[in-house]
Amino acid sequence: MDQCLFIHKTRDIDFGLYVDDCEAAATDEQLNWLKKMIAKRYEVKWLGFNSLNCKESSEKSKVFVGIRTEIDHANQTMTQDQTQLIQKAAIRFKWDGRKRFSPPVASEFPPLQEGAKVNTEFHKRYRSKVGFVAHVAVQTRFDINQHAVKAARRLNDPVPECEKYIDEVLQFLFTTAEDRLTYDCTQPIGSTLLMHTDAAFADTFDAHSTGGWVSSAGGAAWSWGVDTLRLVVLSSTEAEYCTTANACKEVLAQRALFKAFRIDFPTQYPILVDNQSAIALACGPAAHHQRTKHIDTKYHFQRQLLLAGVVRLQHQDTTVQVADILTKDLGRILHRWSAAVTDLLVC
Repeated sequence: MDQCLFIHKTRDIDFGLYVDDCEAAATDEQLNWLKKMIAKRYEVKWLGFNSLNCKESSEKSKVFVGIRTEIDHANQTMTQDQTQLIQKAAIRFKWDGRKRFSPPVASEFPPLQEGAKVNTEFHKRYRSKVGFVAHVAVQTRFDINQHAVKAARRLNDPVPECEKYIDEVLQFLFTTAEDRLTYDCTQPIGSTLLMHTDAAFADTFDAHSTGGWVSSAGGAAWSWGVDTLRLVVLSSTEAEYCTTANACKEVLAQRALFKAFRIDFPTQYPILVDNQSAIALACGPAAHHQRTKHIDTKYHFQRQLLLAGVVRLQHQDTTVQVADILTKDLGRILHRWSAAVTDLLVC
């Protein structure tokens, strides 16, 4: 299925491999067989389990590729965080200890003056900060994903205002380092899947739009993405429509992943959109063909998924659209509310 995921269907073993780190899910008997087979060819150090209150578990065994995962079998919950990594970064970037409980709200950064060159040390420092924020944002902290994207747009020509912005993002990240994702596994995971999508129309300096989607499972976000649409769209409806198409591609990827893990996948996967015109356009044929015939053909494949019952588009009121956190600068209250709805909370 995935280049990092290997399935032994006969023995029911799921094996994940990344560089020289690996983890496996199976029964004790099958795990012993797997360790024996690997030991025949490779030198392997067994770190233990990632279960809560387990004698064979340790903090080191719970961390895989920088993400700490802990399973509470008694309450049937699982948590994921990068607290240790973020705390180490706070020392690395010399955090001054000032608290910030919401990410910055920024206007457009001023352009680099014509003919001016970016200082090498400043450029290296800025890229390092943006790189770290982007890494955490795509792993466990979706609440700062759009801030990472906004800062990354100026990687080649940053100005001092850009560094001030990313410093404030880091300040918020260090303040909320203990935030974690908590998944409720008491219900079949396929029955808890839900997707939110949103788009910000022409919000970049060159009039491109930003689209974002977040998928939740077990009551918490487990997959998300923020994209800058490559084409310049002509309306908010078109921006939302293109973003919904990108969300539909994620649904297909999730379906393949669930199949690999032998987990039931829902029919009519619910996708919540806050633009009724985009929903109507997806149901096609378009009532206003003259206004929509220019839309790229590749975005229309979502109509086939609707007809086949793979996805179901539902209207979500803008005031409760949690995907706004991926496309807009929200104030402290709305930002924390959106994070809380997808279960990114301080435990």
